[in-house]
Amino acid sequence: MSKSNVNSTLHQPPPIDSSCAPIEHTLSLTPFLPIRVVTEDHDCFTNTYPSWLPPQGRSLWGGILIGAAISAAQQTVGTNFFIHHMSCTFRAAPDAAKPLYYRVARTSDRRSGATREVKVEQSGVVFFSAECGFSLVAEDASAAVTHQASPPLRLKGQVVEAPPTPKVADGNEKAFTEQIVLPGFLTWKGANTTKEDVDPFIWRNYPPVPEPTWTSSPSDSNVLYSWVRSRGNMSDSRANHLAVLGCLSDAWVLLQLPEMMKTPSATLGGGLKNGDTNNSIPFMTTLNHTIWFHNPQNVRLDDWLLVRKSSSWVGQGRCLVEQQFWDRQGALVATCVQEGAVMRKQPRVEKSGQSKI
Repeated sequence: MSKSNVNSTLHQPPPIDSSCAPIEHTLSLTPFLPIRVVTEDHDCFTNTYPSWLPPQGRSLWGGILIGAAISAAQQTVGTNFFIHHMSCTFRAAPDAAKPLYYRVARTSDRRSGATREVKVEQSGVVFFSAECGFSLVAEDASAAVTHQASPPLRLKGQVVEAPPTPKVADGNEKAFTEQIVLPGFLTWKGANTTKEDVDPFIWRNYPPVPEPTWTSSPSDSNVLYSWVRSRGNMSDSRANHLAVLGCLSDAWVLLQLPEMMKTPSATLGGGLKNGDTNNSIPFMTTLNHTIWFHNPQNVRLDDWLLVRKSSSWVGQGRCLVEQQFWDRQGALVATCVQEGAVMRKQPRVEKSGQSKI
């Protein structure tokens, strides 16, 4: 094992578990006893494997922090409690080359629910915090009032139905799993990288759908629909499926904002189209992230989910993106609202009297 691998985890990572999907390894945590004294109502965990840094990423992917925080909090409640709400705040970007420390405070324990506060630290600095609410799943829910938003039946003339189960060679799946838990992972295929090569999720996208309006004016925003599932089959751990769902809720969301805004010339990463410097968006990052889990005891992330993405507001350097997730049977399994910071590339202004040479 390379020196960089050892430095990015507190302990030497164990061998790859072939019964788990690649993303399960990425979110795996190991309990540990910290050197500094903490109160008895805190539980401490650290990343089992090196944290995944996406290609060309400047910092750790926020979805990993969300998913691992769910995993950490879930380990401190009873097995019949499942997460129903999570509210996250991103304060800064941690260093993916160093171990991450997840500290869970047992905020409250009740007969039918529990609350946990999770903080992610490095060198005593908190980079991410989340409050997680857990509920006791009732054995008989027949008396409960029920209602949900339904998924669309057709999109631009296409019947909305789940794609066939993808077939991936066992050797390729193992190679992907072994590489995704290495620091600086690009792709096991080599230098010819595409988004799909490095994505722990498999996507099948529909063409953008114009957002309905209450006037006769054309819509100025799009709704995006996709089928998505984990790459590879997952274990039967309910906690792992919920952690991966939390991770998925942050996958590529802000990067699709220009498409939701119906402004394809609004490019990302400082890239330009048609010389339009005003529409370049070189900086985007998540500020707050809230998830409601509607069906935590039944959702599986190694089966197809239909996700709906839209943006209701962009302004003052911030944006809001909303998501809904349905399973292939049409049950709404999660709703997510994300606030992000967005900045256009500002044209360079020459100071008065400044030489251009």
